[in-house]
Amino acid sequence: MSINKLVILLSIILLGFLFSCVNELKKDSQNPFAGCKFGTPEAIFSPKLSQVKTHSFNIKGEAAIEKMDLNNGKQLEIIQTGCSSIHQEMLFRLPLSAEATPLVKLASEELAALAAFSDNYMIFNMWAEAIEQNASEFSPGKEVELEPGKFVNLDKIKSSDGVLLRIILSMR
Repeated sequence: MSINKLVILLSIILLGFLFSCVNELKKDSQNPFAGCKFGTPEAIFSPKLSQVKTHSFNIKGEAAIEKMDLNNGKQLEIIQTGCSSIHQEMLFRLPLSAEATPLVKLASEELAALAAFSDNYMIFNMWAEAIEQNASEFSPGKEVELEPGKFVNLDKIKSSDGVLLRIILSMR
């Protein structure tokens, strides 16, 4: 094999290697969660659950957004963000009658209802119990540290057609 053919062959191999490296770098730069402590967020709930009417999960920028319409008429949107810590904002769209329920009770009821979906979601029951045990600490929009590194923020917003319950769970 002549030197020219060898140089051309090695050049082609080197270019192929460089293109594959560039493609890998491009893939990582397109994933804002690449290199994060907790990795890329995944859907929390399965669309196959009997309580779930419709389900979607998408990653948009630096947030993962999961939306569900439940068979009981309620809607839930979960926005997951964070790289070195976990931040989950849960937005429950509830009927107007939920306005009469005290904030802490409403939050613990909705989390307990999620836990009842299956044994896979019992963590929500633990959050509900912790919120109830610390009920006196909560006020709308106030972040409460339930135990070292675990925080909860609760809020309830009334609109003309219902109530928006906002629960933010974060671990840092």
